[in-house]
Amino acid sequence: MPTKYGIIFKEKIVISPADHTSATMNIKMLKGADEFDKVADLKPKYFRVDVLDNGKTIYSQNGYNQITLSHFMFKCNNGLPDTSEDPNEEIKHNYVIQALFDLHEWPAGKTQCEESDDITW
Repeated sequence: MPTKYGIIFKEKIVISPADHTSATMNIKMLKGADEFDKVADLKPKYFRVDVLDNGKTIYSQNGYNQITLSHFMFKCNNGLPDTSEDPNEEIKHNYVIQALFDLHEWPAGKTQCEESDDITW
């Protein structure tokens, strides 16, 4: 169920320590867990998917009911320091992917109600 901030999900991404990792994701909103691949009962819901690295948005995409990220490249952390005083130096990556409803377009996306009940992803 969505949170009061409209967050659908927020997950940490773990990548290979030695190699860059390519990922493809398809995020689809569904109405009811029993209705696999059916969105007929779901009115269009505008949402956004963000990829964060160390808390900063590095990629964002908007869509209605479905968003696909094709071949997103996550960099490895091999040999990178945890912190640096030089803002231009690359540090270890801490990736998070999150999906959020646009609460300006759909205020019910921040509460559990009849309209948001049974929405899965």
